[in-house]
Amino acid sequence: MNEICTLSDYWRNPKADHIAELASVLEGCKSMIENMGGDPSRVTWAIDGMSRTYLDNAQVLLDIAPLSPTDGKVETPLETEAVDEVIGYAVHEAGHLLYSREHAAWENTGG
Repeated sequence: MNEICTLSDYWRNPKADHIAELASVLEGCKSMIENMGGDPSRVTWAIDGMSRTYLDNAQVLLDIAPLSPTDGKVETPLETEAVDEVIGYAVHEAGHLLYSREHAAWENTGG
């Protein structure tokens, strides 16, 4: 019987240390954004429940909530489905880096 794997199962190396695993997920998200053509200056965690991108400095904040479903505590190893959800947030925010900046510049010039 074949075991179903999630996307992050192919690149993640689950670690017992939650700091190392969270850093690994952020690095994976940053790599995903860069592979899509984005150039984030920084990728870090948002603790207020909202992923977002700051276009002025290309900073990406990703919601950590899927990785800490119980009382805000991160338990390792991280659930693969939750990691994939965060990767999805990174892909969404990459879209803002790639497409919103041009639109924002167009609006600011009165276009």
